[in-house]
This record gives sequence, structure tokens and C-alpha cells, in this order.
Amino acid sequence: MGGDNKVIAGHDSLGHALEAATTGYAYDADPMAAKDPMIPGNRDMRTAETAGVMEQVAFLYGSEDGPKMLHEQAQLADSLGKMGAAYIDDINYSLTGVGDHVKDEEAFPAKYADRANLGNQGAISFLSVLGQNETSHGVVTAAQHLYTLSVLDANPATSSANIDNAHDALTIGGEARGILDHSRVQQAAETFKGEAEEQNKSLGRSGDWVKLGAGVVVGGGIAAIPLPGSTAAALVVAPLAADTVGNAVNTFIGHEIDKGLEGSEKDPAQQAQLTSQDFYDKGVQDLGDAYSAYVEDNPEVSAIGDNKEWSEDIKESYLGTGSGQNDYRGRAPHKE
Repeated sequence: MGGDNKVIAGHDSLGHALEAATTGYAYDADPMAAKDPMIPGNRDMRTAETAGVMEQVAFLYGSEDGPKMLHEQAQLADSLGKMGAAYIDDINYSLTGVGDHVKDEEAFPAKYADRANLGNQGAISFLSVLGQNETSHGVVTAAQHLYTLSVLDANPATSSANIDNAHDALTIGGEARGILDHSRVQQAAETFKGEAEEQNKSLGRSGDWVKLGAGVVVGGGIAAIPLPGSTAAALVVAPLAADTVGNAVNTFIGHEIDKGLEGSEKDPAQQAQLTSQDFYDKGVQDLGDAYSAYVEDNPEVSAIGDNKEWSEDIKESYLGTGSGQNDYRGRAPHKE
């Protein structure tokens, strides 16, 4: 038992060291406190050096051995999720274009010099592995949703270029979410093979990521997302598209605070369950909420969106492209 504890502690320490090396924040720092002169806080701390470490992490855990490594080093799941969240903008950028060609710099501009370059296949593989674990899936999904909303806020419908950027944010966000969710469904089916109720409970827990929105604090172009049982060490630092946020992000945070208050009296023993169909439907609804938020803030874009068949593009990015990318190019679920 003592040996096992040492291994677990070692995995935790490794995860904490990698968090610091990739995000620029000590793993137990409060990114919004700005009390430690060595930790300015309230800003993006990534550099070319931290990005280089992130590329290595994504390459290692997105490799063929990634699913096995994550399974055997489950204590790293929260740290890997936090690292993926910290680079969600670069991951989105890596998903754009065709392969590694014609990348979308306009919708997903670099926020620091020499951004992380995961490559198209590298981004798919890394997201695919992160999606297999309940914890890392939830962390990265929350960061992805917030980042997409922030790109929408940063691109009001004042020009055709902004409208194109908003469309790309929704479809690339849908693709990333599709990879994560398809991976989660596949792993739940493999882990709980023949146990439909346990599969549905696992997906129910994964569907709870949205509750993380209730405690989000934003500032300086980053969001601090609390994990359940939050201490400073449980905060996830995720980039936003602009230093200030708009209505889409603020509305999401406000809605989740209200939902949290409404649900505080519910019996926690009542385990939510979601079938895979329900789980995917929830994903579609989340993307629909993001699209609706943009249309509500920019009524003039509604007709343009309809003409361009945005609704179909968004659904296809999630159910078709993202899920298909994971199926054909992602990592297979871990098997015991």
C-alpha cells in the first residue's frame, strides 16, 4: 500500500510540475489574486517556452500509448485537463484549415509569441485522449465552451469578417466538442461494457461540466474555472479571446449561478443518468445556446446565418466532423 501511495504522490507531483511549466502559474496559485510578486495574476502567463513544453505533453499523451498512460496515471487527469484548457485557443487553431494548411489566424489569433503548434492530427489525438476520462473531459469542455463564447463576444456583427469569425468559432468549437464527446461515449461503453446503467451514470457525470460555469471569474483575458471542491489548486486557467468579455460569456456565467441556486436543494444521491443519445442531444443544445446568444446580441446576423445555413454547419461540425475525426483519426478507447 505504501508503494502505491508513493506512486500516486509521484503522479500528482508530475502533474503539478507540468501544470506550472505549461501555464506559467504554480499549480496551487490563485490566478486572480495577484498577491505574490512572482505571480502577477489576472493575465495570460504563456510564453514560447511554456508552449514548447505543452507541445511535448500533447505529443506524449496524444500518442498511441496515451490512453493506457492516462488510465494508469489517472491522478494526472485533472492536470492534463488543466493543461488542455490553458491552450484551448491553440488547439482550436490547430483544428482549422485542411490538415496543416490554410490555418485561420483571423478567428483564432495568437495571444502570445510563438504559440503552441500541435498540428491538426496532434490536436485531434490529444483531445481524443482527454475525452476518455471524466475529469479531463469536463475541464476541457468547460474551457472550450467559454472560449467559443468569448470569440463570439469579440466579433460583433459589424463587418463580414467578424461574422465569418463567429461562424468559424461555432463550427470549430463544435468540432472540438464532437471529438471530446464521442471519445467520452466510446470510453464509457468500453469501461462499462454490458452495464447500461453504469454507462449512463458516467455520461450523466460528464454532462455536469456546465455547472463549472457558476464559479467562473474572468479578467485580463483569462478565465479561472473552479473544479468541484475548489481550492486554489483546483482552479483551471483558460484563455479568452479578449481582455474584456461581453454578453455571451456573462450570460452563461449568470445562468449557471441561477441554476446552481435552484439545484442546491436537490438530493445529491439522485444520480443523473444520460444515454448516449441524451448526451449528444445535450451537446447540440449547448452549441445551439451559443449560436442563440450571438444572434440575440446581433439581430442583424439572423438572416445571414439562415442564408449560410449556420444551423446545419454547427450541427454537422459536432455530430459529423468532430465525432468522425475522433472515430477515424482519434485514439481508440482504453481496454483493460
